[in-house]
Amino acid sequence: DRGEKHLAYYSVVDKNGEILEQGSFNKIKDETSGKETDYAEKLEKMAGNRDESRKNWTTIGTIKEMKEGYISQVVRKIVDLTIKHNAYVVLENLNSGFKNSRKKIEKQIYQKLELALAKKLNFVVDKKAKEGEIMSVQKALQLTPPVNNFGDIEKASQYGIMLYTRANYTSQTDPITGWRKTIYLQKGSEEKIKEQILNAFDDFGFDGKDYYFDYTTKYKEGNKIIEGKKWRLYSGKDGKSLDRFRNESVYENSEKIWKTIPKDVVEILDKLFEGFDKDSGESLFQQIKNGKQLNKIDEYPAWESFRFAIDLIQQIRNSGPKDKDGNPTKDDDFILSPVRDENNSHFDSREGGAIISNGDANGAYNIARKGMMMFERIKEFEKMSETEKKKKKYPDIFIRDKEWDKFAQK
Repeated sequence: DRGEKHLAYYSVVDKNGEILEQGSFNKIKDETSGKETDYAEKLEKMAGNRDESRKNWTTIGTIKEMKEGYISQVVRKIVDLTIKHNAYVVLENLNSGFKNSRKKIEKQIYQKLELALAKKLNFVVDKKAKEGEIMSVQKALQLTPPVNNFGDIEKASQYGIMLYTRANYTSQTDPITGWRKTIYLQKGSEEKIKEQILNAFDDFGFDGKDYYFDYTTKYKEGNKIIEGKKWRLYSGKDGKSLDRFRNESVYENSEKIWKTIPKDVVEILDKLFEGFDKDSGESLFQQIKNGKQLNKIDEYPAWESFRFAIDLIQQIRNSGPKDKDGNPTKDDDFILSPVRDENNSHFDSREGGAIISNGDANGAYNIARKGMMMFERIKEFEKMSETEKKKKKYPDIFIRDKEWDKFAQK
């Protein structure tokens, strides 16, 4: 997976979805020399002064060489993992139309990595293999068809053992419950926002400790609306707000800067619902339906403040501020789900023993799980009769959002 905090992240899973290995490709250790290189840090420093880089051809050349060296090292690592685990490789499909400008590796570099990987997998040898043995030069593994340029693989959904899937929502899907954000509330007039919220939720209220929001996932299929799983979102646990952050422009010493600001969802909701009866047995949703008005709490209209609070609750991936020395803290790129699992817990990637430790790890893990779905479909296709295969032509390995949700929510 192309990461937001990491150049690339990998996750190796078994047939049951259990993680065997995972890690970042920011730092890579050369197996020959034993030297570890922090490519993320080096590339960031080199590209720091973009104006100078554009003018200085030496700098441009050095950056290009560094990126090519990085690609070579990553490809070697991926091939080693593939052979070690007898695995197939699942990659982000860059042609899916799902864009993300925050990715650390630009599209062109990722394409070069894909091409180099496809070429490497076409002829895999082990220098330690003796003549005539598998993976010797005479019996090299051919895990992809021959490839000359990126055009050969550009529109492929499968190329040998390389599978391509949409990265949609993978970094923001709860790895335990399978929840992901499906309610998108647009800004607008108070009446418009109110209508959206009341239509989106089946109910919302206060359970004595926390605010809750009940809704049913809906999918559009042609002219029909199909209902999916019912969910309950929470503002936090035991009265404490979910940890949420937003980047905002602020003035410091007359200078406008971007700053990461913590947001207290519970505090916002407490103010909005001040004066509501939280002990009557009638939900806050029903009280609003019966004419109760939200409180205006800041410079924004009341319903816009409510929309913002709901958006914060659904913000499963967050990054907190750096420490006073500018170094990342435990709050740097974490996953904290607004839904609770069967143990009544919110998944938090910062906790010891969590299956993933950051948003990029979550993206790689869920891309790997999409690969599991694709592989099952390939196996099903291979079991078909020749007549069925001719009719179908190729396995359907495109993973639709509804199909991903059903799989992730098992």
